[in-house]
Amino acid sequence: MAELGVDVLDVDLHTSADGDVVLIHDDTVDRTTEGSGRVSDLTLAELQALDAGYRWTTDGGATYPFRGQGLRIATLAEALERFPEWPMVMEIKQDSPATAQALCDLLRRTGATQRVIVPSSREAALAEFRAVCPEVATAAGTNDVTWSVGLSAVGLGGVISPPYAAAQVPVARSGIPIVTTAWVSAMHARNVRVDVW
Repeated sequence: MAELGVDVLDVDLHTSADGDVVLIHDDTVDRTTEGSGRVSDLTLAELQALDAGYRWTTDGGATYPFRGQGLRIATLAEALERFPEWPMVMEIKQDSPATAQALCDLLRRTGATQRVIVPSSREAALAEFRAVCPEVATAAGTNDVTWSVGLSAVGLGGVISPPYAAAQVPVARSGIPIVTTAWVSAMHARNVRVDVW
């Protein structure tokens, strides 16, 4: 990946029924594997028995070249071991069962607390992670961004005291501009990194 110019890994996190933190975007395995069901209802063994390349196509469904290639849902522990020095963005994608404590324990155990940032659009999950793992940087949640954009729009961006180190945002949401000069300036004045997607 380094030869492609990649310098940060971005992963999405869910927790299996038996408490392992795994790398998968969706709440279910239906869209990407031959299986079905919620990630949180399946054990790690059940998740890793699925073909993670099953539904991936490069030609609109004419062929599925990744099927049967040994691709499986990885654990976060495996990713941290495989990429021991790489910075990572680790987005918590589920509220229940909670991922916070298992994620924090893993980051502490592997010495990765200073090379990751944890965002989540799940407000409860983000608040819980901040409470149990205060030494790990987090990104602004949806409510954080909403408040900061609103305050910035009325010239009060300077009153923000953020509990986050970064804001990872789209240019606009629902027709409302997020990335404006005033908002970015307010974030930077508080040492908050802005990542636009």
